[in-house]
Amino acid sequence: MPGVKANTQKKGAEKERPGGGGAEGMKARLGGAPKMKCAICMTEVNANSKAQLTQHFDAKHSKMEFSKCWPDWKDE
Repeated sequence: MPGVKANTQKKGAEKERPGGGGAEGMKARLGGAPKMKCAICMTEVNANSKAQLTQHFDAKHSKMEFSKCWPDWKDE
């Protein structure tokens, strides 16, 4: 049975992850990342870094100003 070893390794990897696998584990690994709502389209985006906000801005609202999209963002 060649597939047995691969399945066993995958299950072991799931156990090693902090918070486990699946949707519940994903929430635990993300640590409840703060979300910000775009003021223009009201899309929620994880606000871990400015890069994630910039990616949304460039894809959806590049003809506007960044501050119109994310008025609450404070550059550190």
